[in-house]
Amino acid sequence: MENFQLNFHFIFENRQTSQMWSSFLIYIVNPNDFQIKENLSNSSTSNTFLVIQNDTHDQYVMKTFNNIDKSIIEDKFVNVCSKLKKNSYLCFKNISYISKPDFDNKIPPAIYTLYAQNKSLKNLLEQRNTYNEYDETQKYIILYGIIKFLKHFHHDNQIHGRLKLSNILLDDNFYPMITDPFINEFDTEKSHLEQEKNIDCFIYFSPELINNQPPSQMSDIYAFGIIALQVLSNKIDIYDDISNDIEQIKNYVLNENKPTIPHEIPGI
Repeated sequence: MENFQLNFHFIFENRQTSQMWSSFLIYIVNPNDFQIKENLSNSSTSNTFLVIQNDTHDQYVMKTFNNIDKSIIEDKFVNVCSKLKKNSYLCFKNISYISKPDFDNKIPPAIYTLYAQNKSLKNLLEQRNTYNEYDETQKYIILYGIIKFLKHFHHDNQIHGRLKLSNILLDDNFYPMITDPFINEFDTEKSHLEQEKNIDCFIYFSPELINNQPPSQMSDIYAFGIIALQVLSNKIDIYDDISNDIEQIKNYVLNENKPTIPHEIPGI
């Protein structure tokens, strides 16, 4: 873990920040206690790694937050961690660990969560024939779990902002665990443009997001509608002939068109 070597000392810049971090002391770990096994994904805002804890050999997913203004990162990161802790029963079941940023040593802040062996809903749809547990009933159980998450999350006046297949992990019972809530708080103009260029992100954009408006509860509902269609139709590419053309999809959505709903989907 060469890039994450750290003399782990907690230096609090002010009393308020110190008090905020102190509430997470039982979660705070030394990044040197983990070894990177695999780079899972990268963006302008964050990098995601599969890591192994040195002593227990347990696997975790480590998400680091990058290229964020030092003057705001500590307060923002603590605020996001506080929200994650409060809503952990809806998200990852728990936040396993947190590592505090150390800008002098170029150590970004990070969140560690237990690795989901069944991976994401996107992986399931890509390889659905290899999962015996995935049947019509399981589809509705997964969708119900996402609806339940959104109901409680929105009732608390929160916005996810990044809902998509790859952010929905599956636990040992194939129940959904929603990841990356509040991460949109770290969004910058650059990261928004990056998402616009990534088809795996862009297909979940509502017309408002395409028009550069901020995420809202309604944009979460729009993203859920796309996910529901993908799950019920067993198709990731729901725009058929234009599925890989972002500009065509953008024009299609802005003209208030909707993806075609296959006739085999029951009850529609």
